[in-house]
Amino acid sequence: MQIHADSQGKENTESNEGYSAGEGIAVIRTKQAHLKPSLTAIHMHVVVLFEDLTLSLTAAADCDVSRV
Repeated sequence: MQIHADSQGKENTESNEGYSAGEGIAVIRTKQAHLKPSLTAIHMHVVVLFEDLTLSLTAAADCDVSRV
């Protein structure tokens, strides 16, 4: 729930119309739950890309050593 004071010190609520405090928290938790699998998937892609890069560099180094 986004609450902040305006210049007169009165509380101002934004983008929470139609939700009670409990419903707003439930919506936020639902959005976070949907976000976590996406972050996990991104992390796994980064790990796989890093492993591929490491294997490629290792293979390139092995080829260079065998030529000498």
